[in-house]
Amino acid sequence: MRWRPARQHLYKQLFEDANWLVEFGLRGHREELPDVWYRFGYISYGTKGLDRSFAKKLSALPVSALYEEVKAFADEPDMLASFKRELDADLEHSATIFLAREPELNRLIGQLREHISYFEGSLEIYREARASGRDPAARLGSSAIDQAGIALKEVIFSAFWLRSWLAEHADSVEPHPTG
Repeated sequence: MRWRPARQHLYKQLFEDANWLVEFGLRGHREELPDVWYRFGYISYGTKGLDRSFAKKLSALPVSALYEEVKAFADEPDMLASFKRELDADLEHSATIFLAREPELNRLIGQLREHISYFEGSLEIYREARASGRDPAARLGSSAIDQAGIALKEVIFSAFWLRSWLAEHADSVEPHPTG
């Protein structure tokens, strides 16, 4: 019981990190979703409520719909680096204890990091193709921006599944009062 406040604080931090990736990755592509408050310990976090149907909608989203987000990440390389630093900071110290006790959370974070790494590589290829005018992915019937879009979609999926796991471990989930 004495670890609960620290664990819930960590869950809130990770929820906020994962949510940022989902929200940024889909800026301009979100339909009207209900505002929801997630409470982790004594801290509440308000955002859009996403259910499992969101994964189906994301799956159906054409990669070309993510081009603007790919360009934003490519134009501001520090944005993804800053996110990674924030995630690393959240996972320092006591997080190791909680990750050891929650193998599924550990797996989801590892998967997110793996997809971010792949996305970084795809972004680098896209930046080089954009700068040189030669697209190495074109030989494979694709383009560098398509490959980066596919990688970003995987990052968003990973962040969504992490966010979903954390939402299931919130102390409460309540609709945001309107009006």
